Amino acid sequence: MGEAARDLSRGTGKATPAGKAAKRGRGRPKALPKTWAARYEALSESDRRFVDRTVEALRSYVEAQDANIDILAQTIPSMSTSRLRQFADRKYTGTLLTTAEQIAEHLALEQERIAAGVAADFVETEVSDRIDQLIVVARRDLVMTLGYGPSGLGKSISLRRYGGKDWVRLIHAPLRFAMKATLRSICRALGLGIKGDPDTLAFSIIDEIGGKEMCLIFDDAHRFTPEALDLLAGIYDECQRLSIVLLGQPELHKMIFHRRKENYAQVRSRIAMISDLEKNLESKDVEKIMRLNFPEFPEDVLQRLVVEGVTPGHGTNRRAINAGRAARRIVRAPQDEEIELDVGLIEDVIADMII
Repeated sequence: MGEAARDLSRGTGKATPAGKAAKRGRGRPKALPKTWAARYEALSESDRRFVDRTVEALRSYVEAQDANIDILAQTIPSMSTSRLRQFADRKYTGTLLTTAEQIAEHLALEQERIAAGVAADFVETEVSDRIDQLIVVARRDLVMTLGYGPSGLGKSISLRRYGGKDWVRLIHAPLRFAMKATLRSICRALGLGIKGDPDTLAFSIIDEIGGKEMCLIFDDAHRFTPEALDLLAGIYDECQRLSIVLLGQPELHKMIFHRRKENYAQVRSRIAMISDLEKNLESKDVEKIMRLNFPEFPEDVLQRLVVEGVTPGHGTNRRAINAGRAARRIVRAPQDEEIELDVGLIEDVIADMII
């Protein structure tokens, strides 16, 4: 590069036109096109093989375990439903290698549990028993039921056991359960097409369910809009043997029973059972979950995770599990000095956690 190109305009601190032009042409890598193919081809051969193996392992796991990929995403830290689904379909356009590493680590833990003869990530708890009761009552009495509690109690994991049953459809909320998004989600769950106006979609749902026994279970139902809930009540009325279970965060209960009651009158009048799931979270259940996930941890470390899991305002199963997984990754990572897995490490991990 010539001296003129390197000169800065004296007194202004700004580059000369020649300097700017030279800088623009200086070996700056081009941004990759936002396609799977472009991101994939940019990887080394070994990394491409690793991504391929992870995609196949994910697909095989979902098929073998009859897993709901939307619910599976919630059990992988920092993994969104759309990201996991796009990766499985080879349509993801983000950082493929990082995503593959996250998925591969989670699948390895799942396979360890399966080899040990334990249902993946599931431990029967008071919370799961209460969710079972909500489903049993809804199905038996053909009514709507509602359960609410903070994220991480195990609501979504408890629902996995119902995947694949012909009388139930699990529906994970999109970012916002507006009217058309609600209809499309139900159509997908029933294997119907998703094109058409809201009336067309609603009638296709009613025709498909008809007089068949069907239980629709909505996870993250706090994302419903008033119009979508009203629509859901209308579909419920038209189907003779339809039952509905709504599960979500505490704002679900506040929304339906405490905010502008006239907006939710239709659905509120059809709810026959309500359960505050957080009241059913017990330390003995959290301890069982920690022992399942971290069998190699010392007793004092396990008990610290249990405390984190039941502390009001902080804790849920998910937060305690994430802390344990982070500590395990730190201990297993290559490093100059061996790091001891102790309560101090767990305290440091928890202090650094955002949620």
